[in-house]
Amino acid sequence: MDKVLLCLTMVLLTVSFAVAESDLTAAIESGNIDQIKGLLASAPEGINQKDESGLAPLHVAAYSNQLEVAKYLLESGADRLGGATHGDEGDRAYKHLIKTHIYAEQRDVHQVSAELQAYMKIVKDRTPED
Repeated sequence: MDKVLLCLTMVLLTVSFAVAESDLTAAIESGNIDQIKGLLASAPEGINQKDESGLAPLHVAAYSNQLEVAKYLLESGADRLGGATHGDEGDRAYKHLIKTHIYAEQRDVHQVSAELQAYMKIVKDRTPED
């Protein structure tokens, strides 16, 4: 009976983690910062945890063009390269995100797109294969 209860508990924890992970991804994609804050308050390790697609929250924000979310995640301690190695590439990636925010405030859609693409290229080139 104890083994069954233990197995059931582990399954429920796994399912609840997957739901929370999907909730975080959905909140990031929709730009719901209040929900993101709540989810990360209850599971702070989620700030750098990759989703079912292998993307860290900062990557999801970049892909979804959620600039305020990306800014919030960075200010909250998100790994700049979402698990990739740091160094000069990390600094360059961070600068692209900052430029993205500046261009977004200026409503320069073409520059925002260019900066996000440059950021994602750095991340893709530096992320080790699993």
